Amino acid sequence: MSSSFVGVDVTSPTTSFATPCVLLTYNYVEVNCPLGNGYTYHSSTDSCIKAYNSNPAKYSVAKTKCQQEGTELVSIKNFYKWQFVSTIIGMAGNNYYYIQGTKDGNGVWKLDDGYAMTYFIWGSGEPTPVSANENHVILWSADFAKMYDGSGTVMYGYIYELVPI
Repeated sequence: MSSSFVGVDVTSPTTSFATPCVLLTYNYVEVNCPLGNGYTYHSSTDSCIKAYNSNPAKYSVAKTKCQQEGTELVSIKNFYKWQFVSTIIGMAGNNYYYIQGTKDGNGVWKLDDGYAMTYFIWGSGEPTPVSANENHVILWSADFAKMYDGSGTVMYGYIYELVPI
């Protein structure tokens, strides 16, 4: 665990000198990442994730399972997060994984919080046209964790992420 130290001067009422006091602070995700339960923590992105592929599920079921564990599907917002996730699933063989990213009726990819998804590493020929019924983002480990769009009705693995409350 990494920590930040903040020096605080505490003056004793009976003396005229200051006594240093050290306060430790930790990130919520770092402290609460259940490493013994298959999760991996990455300090650079403050991410705690778990790739789950032994019991594949449809997109809606995967989201529900994440919520039941107090997590959500992983959101990939930059190269460093994608690199961390791709390293984790790269060790898991030839599998597909659901992550956050749903295409709305206008063809805009959105994260679960409603904001536009702005970071993509699409596989060849992806994403499919707006008219296609493929409106969920998946990662394919055999294609170097590139992103593909899928219907959400196919049973795939999924990647949990512990997020701050």
